[in-house]
Amino acid sequence: MIILYLLIHFLIFLSPSLQICLEETSYKGLSVRWPQSEEGTDIKSDPLCYNEDTIITRNCVNNTWIPSLSELTPCFEALHIFDTPQSSLCPATYMKVSENNTNYCYKVEKASSWSFPCLQGGASVITHLSDDDVESILTSLKKINVSRYFWLPGRRATLFSPLIWNTPGKMWGRNVESNNFLPVRDCIFKNCLLLDIEAREITSELCWIEYPSLCFYRNDIHYPANCPENYSGVRLTPQESICAGIKVSHEELSFEEFSNISQSQCTPMGDNIENDLSRYVYKEIAKNYAFPENTWCWFSTSFYNHVGDQIGIFKSVFSDFRVSINNKGSIRLNRKQDSMKLSCLACRTQILYEQPELLFEYNEIHNTMYLTIYFPSGLWKYSENDTGIQCFSDAKGFVKVIDINELPYMQIKTSKYQDKTNFTIEKVVYKVDLITDRSAQYWCEGHTNNFTLIATEKVIANPQGNDIHVFSLGLEIFFTDDEIRIELNEKMIQVCENVTLIFNADKVLLMEMLTYASEKLLVLLHMHMPIMNIHNEKGDNIKILYENIKQIAETELFKYNYTFVNISSSMYCLPTTSDSEGMILEWELTAIGHIAAPKQFCLQANGLPVKRRCLGSYILGSRWGQVEGVCNKNYSPSIATTYLYKFYKGRMPANDTFEFLTNGLGYILNDVGIFIPADIYYLSISLQQILNIAQSNKSSVDMGTIENIAWIMNRVMILDNRYLRLAQTLNSTNVILDAVDVIIHKLVKARRNTSTLRSHQNVGYDLARQPNFLIQICYPTINNISGIAIRYKTNTSNFFDVDIIPLFKNTTYDEVLLISNLDIATWIPGNVLDSLIISQNLTSNETLQVENIRIIISIFHNGAVFQELDPNDLILNSRVIGVSIPGFLPNLLHPIPLIFRNFNNLAYKKQCGYWDFMVKNRASGFWSSKGCYLVSTVNNTSVCNCYHLTHFGQLINIRQRIIDDNAVNTKPLNIISLIGSFLSLLGITGIWLTAFVFQAWRKKAGSKVLLNLTGAIAMPLILMVVFNLGDTIFLGENGKYFASNKMKIICIFLGAILHYSVLASFMWMLITASLQFIRYVRVLGDKRPSRFMIKFTLIGWGIPLVPVAAVLIFDPQNYISTASLSRNEYAICYPTGFYLIVTVIVPICIILFINITLFISVLYAISHGPDGKMRTTDIDLIGAQIRLSIFLFFLLGLTWIFGIFSFTKNLVWSYFFCLTSTLQGFVLFVYFVICDPITRNLWVTLMKPQFRSNSPRESVTSITNT
Repeated sequence: MIILYLLIHFLIFLSPSLQICLEETSYKGLSVRWPQSEEGTDIKSDPLCYNEDTIITRNCVNNTWIPSLSELTPCFEALHIFDTPQSSLCPATYMKVSENNTNYCYKVEKASSWSFPCLQGGASVITHLSDDDVESILTSLKKINVSRYFWLPGRRATLFSPLIWNTPGKMWGRNVESNNFLPVRDCIFKNCLLLDIEAREITSELCWIEYPSLCFYRNDIHYPANCPENYSGVRLTPQESICAGIKVSHEELSFEEFSNISQSQCTPMGDNIENDLSRYVYKEIAKNYAFPENTWCWFSTSFYNHVGDQIGIFKSVFSDFRVSINNKGSIRLNRKQDSMKLSCLACRTQILYEQPELLFEYNEIHNTMYLTIYFPSGLWKYSENDTGIQCFSDAKGFVKVIDINELPYMQIKTSKYQDKTNFTIEKVVYKVDLITDRSAQYWCEGHTNNFTLIATEKVIANPQGNDIHVFSLGLEIFFTDDEIRIELNEKMIQVCENVTLIFNADKVLLMEMLTYASEKLLVLLHMHMPIMNIHNEKGDNIKILYENIKQIAETELFKYNYTFVNISSSMYCLPTTSDSEGMILEWELTAIGHIAAPKQFCLQANGLPVKRRCLGSYILGSRWGQVEGVCNKNYSPSIATTYLYKFYKGRMPANDTFEFLTNGLGYILNDVGIFIPADIYYLSISLQQILNIAQSNKSSVDMGTIENIAWIMNRVMILDNRYLRLAQTLNSTNVILDAVDVIIHKLVKARRNTSTLRSHQNVGYDLARQPNFLIQICYPTINNISGIAIRYKTNTSNFFDVDIIPLFKNTTYDEVLLISNLDIATWIPGNVLDSLIISQNLTSNETLQVENIRIIISIFHNGAVFQELDPNDLILNSRVIGVSIPGFLPNLLHPIPLIFRNFNNLAYKKQCGYWDFMVKNRASGFWSSKGCYLVSTVNNTSVCNCYHLTHFGQLINIRQRIIDDNAVNTKPLNIISLIGSFLSLLGITGIWLTAFVFQAWRKKAGSKVLLNLTGAIAMPLILMVVFNLGDTIFLGENGKYFASNKMKIICIFLGAILHYSVLASFMWMLITASLQFIRYVRVLGDKRPSRFMIKFTLIGWGIPLVPVAAVLIFDPQNYISTASLSRNEYAICYPTGFYLIVTVIVPICIILFINITLFISVLYAISHGPDGKMRTTDIDLIGAQIRLSIFLFFLLGLTWIFGIFSFTKNLVWSYFFCLTSTLQGFVLFVYFVICDPITRNLWVTLMKPQFRSNSPRESVTSITNT
């Protein structure tokens, strides 16, 4: 001990004396306290001391403050932070291109492998800068000395294809070509674009290597956007849908006052945006305002700095300030409690754009492509004049960009009214001219405002029709690595010339180079070959040409050292045969993506012909798939099947062919009960054939009348829906729909004599009505009839028992919606009729001559012939109505109205849609919503606007519920909670009444703990009832709820009490759990510590004060929810965000974990003996143990486990939680008062003094030993 004593004193002697500077208070300017501190530097005051642009600090040296109080700089309320002088006009972290070029800035991104750099906002490329600009950039990059190599946003799309740019805007998809002194030295075996600043060249490299990226941006923050008035679109943000502006007030306001009057549309510009960028944006925006010099505006709630090199991550440096900014970009930090007022607020708001929709169509008659864009404002655009779209074609081999006529062919912007919200419909149509008269693919691509790539389907245009056919030829050619590296382009040109010569082709194009291995290059060529129209059948002519080409390929290509791999049509699977159990099946010419049936009569067991899909693509060519199904040789065809099959095979007499649409179909459709799926397929093929015959010789076919056609469609619609669905796998119902439309158009065109029209109050129109199908033909020249409304009389199942009401071109929505029992309606308004464009002359916007208009309206009672095979979220929920105007473009400048009665008022999102016949790579049509929009929902009807003509319906989206399951169940859950809370409070009242009546009972230690526990439980229950029943704290507006300004202090007060009471109830549950553990497990002994009740009270009611005080001190506003809430959500005052997790969830989870552990320990102790073996007990004791287990489950608050599980979105847990947790007080009353024999006996004795009861057992519901 002596040695240890001497050692300690020796160490104390050697250690230096502790240097401490005593606490001081300075009174210069703002009074601040300098706390007692050990020796050190840069010690800060409390609160912080500021003087202009710096934080004042002091050093503690040799027990002395430096500087002294007399030398100390005065402290002020605000901190000024000034911009450092910038060497360019670019934002911070961006660099200027050169002294002479202020149009662009560039930025060096952190090193990584090539992964589409500069995709989000990069708008230019280095090859389009001048020599001086490039020289300046190379010099700057050498000075910063980050790397020798920099990734550029370009790469190859396929093997050995040209390098193309991958930056949004006008350079998207264009070949990399240099327009300055930087040469492009392409290494063909490397795919990603690289800048070498030492070699001063652009080259290609392996994409997995990590280099920094070099991106170029427009130095113009004003992005073309649909911003509110006086706001401007802002570039350089991760999502370019941010609008920025300055809100100016006639009087000076505090930050909070500004926020209160503009919270719906203004977020402070400096919040959550990189500080340097937001300040630069403000400086640019402020130039549009005539502010006096050094005008200050409110800017942000906190001062944010960038965190390291993590893009998009910011840290709040000073969170106890309100930040203001002047027109020079300097910022000033004022304390929240300061009374500073300013006359303006820098704002930003995010514009929610509709998702752009693209439609790309080829007009075969006029050899023109039409690109329709709905909501073009949702596209990312390089400039105001940019279309936002880039179109491509492979007409000349490798994919290349083609030009769009930048002057819109059609452009509209209208507003519609839906759900009390203004909503703008935008539509623009561009013409895209073909770049060759040869067959080719065309498509378009663009980027949305958040830089998501969208694209149209690839459309094949074949202007030369039956004269030229395209074949896909695969060749394997020997190339050395050096030839690939040096002479590839020249060699491939020679290959194309040789193949042209070998096959006498009209044109040969190199489409793709597929693989290269072992010095063998697999290439894909397209040969455009003239067709000799020897046979009547197109398929036979192509098949002959194919066989000739294949023979030449097998005999001639090897002479050029080319290895023949494959030849196939790029558009069709050619006629061929297959064997099915000894039966030879012939397969006709079939387009890629379609399904064919054989010529032979070969039906499966399901009544559908065996079938075969044509696989492949335009680029790679076609190939037949496997035959699906086996012929049922025992099948005996019906009369209908025999008739239709004979007509399909061309075995009918001429007279039967002439009468096919009248007597023929009238005969076989009279008994639809005998129809099978094959009959529907043969019917569709027969209708196609009869139209082909009528096209070549009009007098050879009796087209019948519209009444006859209506009868035919009606009979088709009553066919077995299962058979219609099976037949649609062969596209049969689509073909029938199209054929019926063509027949009606021919009948309308032939009917020129208006004297034959139906007279309806001197109004001319034609009408054909069947139970399930109705046709109306309108002639607006006669009394302006342009539409139809159907009013049902009863819940009828057909159109015979309805009223037909003609509608006029000047009909209004309100007039139609006033029609009682309205089923369906549509009409062509006058503005649509006046703006129709004649399809015979598309070179000018020639308006329609009204005497030529025939409006055809067809109404389907159900969707039987609209069979969608592929899964889709859109389901038909109305009748179907078709609208067409022969001779005019279906693309409309103004919308047509459609009103549908909903079949079902299900809680799903309603949409308006149309039947899309585009069947590329799919066997059937599908419901789509492009160009059709829901205007409003009135009672049980949906009002739609559509901007094109076809077949329409009202749809429901089964993936989008209007009210989700949680919202649907909110009311019953609230009711359960309120009832449970009432019962629980009733039970707690019973416990406290027991304590009040029986003095001996309340003096027991266990009763004291119980009273504290129930008091803590009662507090949150009372407050929850207040929040559920009271509407004074939250104000409602447009279905949303906000905490009113007058009630914010009350909200904070109630939120703090609720916060405290919840934590206090859990603390008392923890205390109770420990007492149960002491009693039943007995590992801590039986004796209670001295003054244990005082200690428990301090713990139970004292510890919860700590987290509540922390929230009140650091962020009392946290108790007020900043997000607007619907009344179906939990509109209460309570901690949110970080404080919710730290001060509520974490403590509750810790206590629950401890309580669960103690609960398991108690259960084990009461069910096992001291030796660890299971007790052998009587029935009474088992019952007592079960009751004890249930009691402990509620007593220890373990019902909150269900609350944790409810976060899984499984409503079962939510119901369990509401049913059990709110009943805790009632359960305690039942166990402690009703079920406890001692307590119960007290009440019984009070009511009936002569009654006495003795329990044979000690109560198992006592909290502690008494």
